[in-house]
Amino acid sequence: MDTWIEWSMTVSLIILFIIVSVTDIRHRIIPNWATLGFGIVFVGLRIAMPSDPWWDAYLAMVITYVGLALVSIWSRGALGGGDVKLLAIVALLLGTSQIMNAIVLSCTAAIIYAIWRRIAQKKPVNEELPFGPFIAIGVLITWSTILLT
Repeated sequence: MDTWIEWSMTVSLIILFIIVSVTDIRHRIIPNWATLGFGIVFVGLRIAMPSDPWWDAYLAMVITYVGLALVSIWSRGALGGGDVKLLAIVALLLGTSQIMNAIVLSCTAAIIYAIWRRIAQKKPVNEELPFGPFIAIGVLITWSTILLT
């Protein structure tokens, strides 16, 4: 990978996840302007550095969006539309080989936090959690492993 593109992708992810984490924790929403704006940035970065094969990133985005939209419908909104769109645009950078790792790590981080919250803070298990910060954790761990290999 070209160093400037890797750097641009990394900085873009960090800025996106700061915005997403703050707004999701405070307001329980992931703003459309953030997913759309960074989605455009990620498409541009993918054009500058195509995946191999070139269509892999776009396939990952479509599969992620459709699959998680179905989960959102099936769960009656437990997984929000912002979470679905966020993971879909991140799939552009991760591709089909790594997006599932990011989703599993995101869910694992959320489950660990929910268990800790239940035990330490005596909070109910069914209380809503903002998923954006956990998506950030899972994606950044996955992204760092991609950069290190």
